[in-house]
Amino acid sequence: MTTDRSVSSTTRADKPVRMETERAEELHDQAFDFYRQGDLDSALATVERSLLEDLTWSTSHATHALILAAKGDERAAERAARAALKIEPKYAYAHFAQGVVLVERGRFEDAEKAFEHAVRYDGSSSDSLIQLGLCRWHLGKNELARRDFELAVRLDAKDARAPHYLASMALEAHDPEAALKWVEDARALEPDNPESAALKAETLWELGRQSATLEWLDTWSKEHQGQVWPREMAARCALQMDREDEARDWLDAARKIDPNRPDLLLLDAAISASAGDTDAALAVLEQLIEAQPRDLDGLNYRAALLHDAGRAGEAAALCERALAIDPANADARATRARCHLAAGEYDAAQALALALKSDHPDDENIDDILTAIQWRRSPLTRLFNDPGWRAFLITAVLLAAMLGYVAWTGGLLR
Repeated sequence: MTTDRSVSSTTRADKPVRMETERAEELHDQAFDFYRQGDLDSALATVERSLLEDLTWSTSHATHALILAAKGDERAAERAARAALKIEPKYAYAHFAQGVVLVERGRFEDAEKAFEHAVRYDGSSSDSLIQLGLCRWHLGKNELARRDFELAVRLDAKDARAPHYLASMALEAHDPEAALKWVEDARALEPDNPESAALKAETLWELGRQSATLEWLDTWSKEHQGQVWPREMAARCALQMDREDEARDWLDAARKIDPNRPDLLLLDAAISASAGDTDAALAVLEQLIEAQPRDLDGLNYRAALLHDAGRAGEAAALCERALAIDPANADARATRARCHLAAGEYDAAQALALALKSDHPDDENIDDILTAIQWRRSPLTRLFNDPGWRAFLITAVLLAAMLGYVAWTGGLLR
């Protein structure tokens, strides 16, 4: 399972830096409680009542911005954040709220500056440091992000978020030893956090401890009976170890909890294909596509299996369906290029493969497609692929062999 690197809009709000009417503060606190509980409609209605009590209180404006951002009203959220900063330009919580809104709008460079201001005006807030670190991580500023998370750990040793993100960063940097240390720190603080549990499994796998990974997932599954993800993850691990029967057992356990999840159908197909039962895999994928006609993973996987089974025409039709949904989908484009190649449409195959190579220059699978196209287009290969010439060549070889045999036996008789 992979870690969510999006910057969270959830924070523990600072206490108001200014005390206005008691009623406005009371309503604000109620609104923030609703917000943290995920009841955004009640949160919005209540914070707007707080603003009616006192429109000059920046804390209510900042919380208003957070709630609006969570509801997807990004423009209104940005106006609310600006209102908070207009009242108190050096208020850390207002800058924090502005940063969250900017992240929701995809403006990560501007969000980084907002979070930097939040840290500058309140250096004791681990919330602002964590959000700044997440923003920088998204921007590829990994060293700065790591520094932010490490400082957040020092500021609040009881917050599991920063060690969790440090573990994720270490795993991404192919340093599983450091990742395991950080993930154990996170789990010590939040032992029942499923994200940290999954990250530990990923780390053990990266360390090459496959059996330990399965043992850990088995332990977690027994302690958390209603969760699908550890059973699904165990099935995928067993499948990568070519233990199809064990993978099937884990999959069956996951489906007892949630039989209708599309990703479990994909896993079912993968197990069948790995066991050599392509027909069963195709049948499962057909079931998935009937239920989810726009499921790109299902369309692409079935297309790839059909192509490998020599049914390039059917595969091409599925690729076209996938590309109608997402014209830039790399898997669909790659399989479509292979289908062109199988049909002898070398120009179309090459054009599609070259376009893919331009978009994904480091993808070795595309290099394989281009190599296959060049081989198929060589004069000797094309000559041999022609049925008439192939029959002629085979006949000529057999005739030469027979003549050679006759000559050899004739020599022996003499």
